[in-house]
Amino acid sequence: MAGGLGLFGYVFSEVALYSCFYFSEGLGITSFYYCGYTSCYCTSYADFGFFIYQGAHSAALAFGVLATIFGLVAFIVSFCAACRAFRKGVFIFLGTTYTLCAVFNLLTLVMFAECGGEATCTFGAGAACAIVAAAFWIGSAVCSFLTPKYKNDEPVPIVLQHPTPIAVIGQSAPQPIQAVTPGTVTITETVQPDGKILTEKVTENYDGSKTVETFLKNPEPASS
Repeated sequence: MAGGLGLFGYVFSEVALYSCFYFSEGLGITSFYYCGYTSCYCTSYADFGFFIYQGAHSAALAFGVLATIFGLVAFIVSFCAACRAFRKGVFIFLGTTYTLCAVFNLLTLVMFAECGGEATCTFGAGAACAIVAAAFWIGSAVCSFLTPKYKNDEPVPIVLQHPTPIAVIGQSAPQPIQAVTPGTVTITETVQPDGKILTEKVTENYDGSKTVETFLKNPEPASS
């Protein structure tokens, strides 16, 4: 949406800059309406070496050129945004650029400061195009500022998943690790070949260490 409005803003900005009817009397920012012996046509001031831009006229020319340059870059980036995702900061930049374009186009109206004395200036098609271009630039700026955030701008929560044990054919499946509560006492008794009983007492300490105690006792005599 912003790119389409920006394109129209750029076209009207170009017309305002190069039209020879910024004033209805046949005067423009970069050209004027010239009538020769046999015909009348629009021609640029550059064709007449004696013409020098000065005062409000030179200011209007500078603002018009800035509007078209900034606008051209902005609407190209807007069209690129339709093909790939940009972060929110890019659209803030576009909205700011479009706003500047609107201001530059409206500032070309300083051309009316050239009017005075014997010179008469009437609002012409070129001046109207400058105002229309500014309206399109403002519409593009609003659309750019209202563009929602790209999903990658949002923080993505990191979820840690424990790998699932995989049983391999021919091997025993890995046993899950069980948490041991501090203070747990485990007693294991093992009968030795000579008949003696080996008792192992393992205590889980609160600092994570283990205390192992071993006892060896003779078997109890069989009752007669």
